Amino acid sequence: ERLRTAQKFGWGVGSLGSVTVINVQSLLLLFYLTSILGVSPVLAGTLLFATKIVDAVFAPIVGARSDRTTSAMGRRRPYLLAGAFISAISVAATSWGKIR
Repeated sequence: ERLRTAQKFGWGVGSLGSVTVINVQSLLLLFYLTSILGVSPVLAGTLLFATKIVDAVFAPIVGARSDRTTSAMGRRRPYLLAGAFISAISVAATSWGKIR
């Protein structure tokens, strides 16, 4: 069954928030950690690499769990809401560091 254009558009608009967070992290976080906060480049790179490893391990686990979730909000919505909350706090937390 082919997806309707409205469904494709809705999925694209819905993913803008997470894509924005990922791109900001990829483009600016390493610079911010090293130049603004004074974190050593080795530690900053290791932290960013570690997040990719954690994601590679947990994404399939969370995906399998969400496939089996039965909730009044649907299978995915509880995880999307939790992810939005955690992402917002994570982005805000990057500015809580002490500037050197």
